[in-house]
Amino acid sequence: MLECQNRRKYLYVQKLPTSLFASQHLLLPAMPGTRRQAKKRRRTGGQGSQTPTGSVPAAERLTHPGHAGELLSGLERLWRAGTLCDLVIKSPASASQDECEVKVHSVVAAALSEPLEKMLVGEMASVKDGVLSVGPEVEGPALRSLSEFMYTGELELTAATTWSVLSAANYFGMDAAKQLVAECIAGGLSPENALGMLKAAGCYACPPLGEEATAFVERHFAAVAEEEEWLEQTAEEVKAWLSRDTLRVPSEMTVYEALVRWTEHAPAEREATFAELFADEEAVRLPRMSVEELDGLLKSPRASALADTIKDRAGIELFRRNEGGMDTSRPRVYLAAPN
Repeated sequence: MLECQNRRKYLYVQKLPTSLFASQHLLLPAMPGTRRQAKKRRRTGGQGSQTPTGSVPAAERLTHPGHAGELLSGLERLWRAGTLCDLVIKSPASASQDECEVKVHSVVAAALSEPLEKMLVGEMASVKDGVLSVGPEVEGPALRSLSEFMYTGELELTAATTWSVLSAANYFGMDAAKQLVAECIAGGLSPENALGMLKAAGCYACPPLGEEATAFVERHFAAVAEEEEWLEQTAEEVKAWLSRDTLRVPSEMTVYEALVRWTEHAPAEREATFAELFADEEAVRLPRMSVEELDGLLKSPRASALADTIKDRAGIELFRRNEGGMDTSRPRVYLAAPN
C-alpha cells in the first residue's frame, strides 16, 4: 500500500508544469529513502540536524516597470472625479481675475511642493477647514494649470498666462514647472524683449532663463540697443553691459553709439554717467576703434559739446598710435575688424 501511495505522488509531480521547477522555493515530496535518512539524522541530534545556510534562497525584490505610470494614472482619475480630494487651494481675487478654488489631494500637493508641504504641516501650517489661501503671486488660471501639472506632468500655457504660471511655479517652488516655462519663454527671445526677460528671470529665481537671455543680448547687442528696453536700463546695468568682453558687435563704435542713445533718452539725469563711462577704458575701448571711427568721433556734435570728455581721450588715443605705444585694451567679439 505504501509503495502504491508513493507511486501516485511521483506521477502527480510528473504532471506539474515544468516552469514550476525553475523556482528554488518549490518543495517536492521526498522519496521514501530520503525520508528515512532524514528521520535518522534527526535522531542523532546536535549540529548535524541543522539545515545548511547555503540551502536557504536569498530574498529578491522584483520591480514592476509600469508601477509609477499606473499610480500617476490612478491619482489623475481620482482627482478628475473629485474622489478623496481633501484640500482646497484658493487664490485671491484681483482687478482682472475672480477668486479661484481647486481641489487636490494634500499628499500629492505636499509631495510636489515643499512650500505647500510647510503650509500643510508643521509650524507654518495655515489650512483652515480644509482650505488653503495662497498669496497674490498665484492667479486663478495659473493655479488651475499647475494643479493639472501635479497629476499629469503637462503644463498648459497661453500668451496671457505664461508669466503668471512662472510666478505661481516660483511661489510653490515647483522647479520642474519653472524649467518648462523657461524653455518656452526662451524660444520667444527677441531684441525687443530680451532685457525684460532677463529681469523677470531674476524676479522669479529662474537661472536657466537668465542665462539664455544674457547670451541672447550678448549675441545681438546692436539690435537690443536699438529697442526701448535698452533705454530703461539703470546706469549700473549699462556699465555692466558695456564692460563685457563677450559682446558681439560690428565694431567698438556700436558700443559707443549705444551709450549715446541711452544718454540722450534722459540727458539731464544721464550726462554725468556718460562722461564717467566714456572715460572708463573697460566700457568704451577707443584703442579698438579704427582711425576713421576716431576721426568721426572728434567731429561729432557730442564732441563739440563735451570737448573735455571726448576730444581729450580721443586725442590721447591718436597720439598713442602715432608714437607706437602699447595697446593694453581687451578685445570683444568683433564681427568686422577695425582698420
